[in-house]
Amino acid sequence: MAAAICTAEEQERLRAALRGLLLPRQDRLHWRDESQARRRQITAGIAALSAALHCVVVVAAPVPDAKQERARRLCLETLHPALEAHGVSLIVQEQRTPQQNRRDLQMVDALRSANRLSAAVRVEFAQPIEEPLLWLPDTIAGAAGLAREGHPEHLARLSLAIQHHDVPMR
Repeated sequence: MAAAICTAEEQERLRAALRGLLLPRQDRLHWRDESQARRRQITAGIAALSAALHCVVVVAAPVPDAKQERARRLCLETLHPALEAHGVSLIVQEQRTPQQNRRDLQMVDALRSANRLSAAVRVEFAQPIEEPLLWLPDTIAGAAGLAREGHPEHLARLSLAIQHHDVPMR
């Protein structure tokens, strides 16, 4: 799981630059759907924006398929407080199903109850087709995943400031 942090002042410039990376008839960037050549283009384009970004990557591994949601909760448990520590007051997550979104918000409530996340941090959901800034963490997570598999070239090309957390599965 990854997050890209930028200032409110930079958001429109970043959205425009990300839209500029789209191919004709493409409505969003999605790491999983891109060829290796396109991944190189996308990471080069994002690298040009790197001065405006800071990233946090949280990995829970290894994750059996049956434990995907558990791994997600463990990652959120680390990610949200890390984002607040960077001064983030609004976290925009990729929208999933209503039930999955509720579970994510329950995790936020649990973090608040445990005094690990303040009430000042808002969590909202958006569709990647509508919010290009969500393409950043998708790309970062994809590149970080490949780096873990022994293919660090995309992550290196991004040349972003990345804070990395490994979370043990429990």
